[in-house]
Formats: sequence, C-alpha cells, structure tokens
Amino acid sequence: SSVLFVSKRSDNKTTKEKNISLYHPAITMKSQLSIAAIILANFYSTVSGSHCNTLFTEFQRRQLAEFASEDPYTAADAGGEEKHVPFLTIDDSNTATIVVGNGDEEGGVWHPMVPSEDPNEVHWITHIMAVDQNNQTVAMSQLNADTDTYPSMTFQVPPGVTQLTPYSWCNIHGFWIGDTVVLDKVAADEGGAAADCAV
Repeated sequence: SSVLFVSKRSDNKTTKEKNISLYHPAITMKSQLSIAAIILANFYSTVSGSHCNTLFTEFQRRQLAEFASEDPYTAADAGGEEKHVPFLTIDDSNTATIVVGNGDEEGGVWHPMVPSEDPNEVHWITHIMAVDQNNQTVAMSQLNADTDTYPSMTFQVPPGVTQLTPYSWCNIHGFWIGDTVVLDKVAADEGGAAADCAV
C-alpha cells in the first residue's frame, strides 16, 4: 500500500511529496501499519494547525466581500449592543474562555443561537477563535445553532503564547474582534497543550 506524505517546510508551509510505498518483503504488516500511523499522525497535526489559519483568512475574505470591511467589527461598531463581541478571560491555570457577548455574567448580553431550517431565520455564531502574538490561530471551535447555551469555547493556552485576541463569526453579521489579553503567566514548553482546532 502507499500513502501521501505531507511534510512541513521551514517556512511553515505544507508540501506534498510523492507517494511512498510501505510494502517491502522484509517489513512485517505490523511495522507497515505502525509506519502508516506515524505518517498520518504527522499529516493531521500539520493540517489541523494550517487549517485553522486558512479558515481565519477565509473569514477575513468574507468580511471584505460581504460587508465591504477590511477589518473585523469591534465593540465600537456594536452601537451599545455587544452581543456579537467576543470576550476572553484567562484563569490562573492558563485556561482561556471566550464567550460571545459583553462578558457580564450577571445580566449579560449574549448572542442568540437560533436554529431553523429557514435560511432567513437561522442566526448563530458559527465559529469562535483565538489568535496569538504571531498572528497564528491557536484555538478555534465550530458551533451548532441548536446549542442550548450562549456561544463559548474553552481551551488550554499553548506554551509560548504571550497574548491572545478573540474573534467570532456570525452567520448574519460577520466577523468580530474582542480586546487582546496579555498573559500574566506564559506557559512553559513542556510538551503541554498544542493548538486546538476543533473544526
């Protein structure tokens, strides 16, 4: 059997190499399967990180194409109703939480999640994401309109991240950005959390 080998170049771009045959008379089937598993694990870890950045770029493109805005909307564009603005907090264990709304847990304003088969009625936050100091998307979550709570995501801050900026995409009102949060405590690189792209 053969697999498509995908490698990561020094410029962080993914390149596809020619098919590599895993069959050889001297290699057992178990070894072939182990090699295939290692290659596929490398493939998916590489693609997941780049996939998040690709989706982020697509939201930027759609913001310009659909809303004639080169930049995401901010709280200043909300007209006092901050239900679209993503709000990020980080606790002492470097767990980050993003909620879409004004972040006020008591009497807060949250974005509605309205499922419907009617495309004119369905209204929800489709994605929430976080970008680090290097403009890399380190966390992203795709949401369903039929969720029974306000839109949010929680993730462990990856090692080396010094600041995070939250973003959200509304299926009707476009791309939104919240305030950047500078971390008080930067996670050490001890093989801990990696980028989390749950899409």
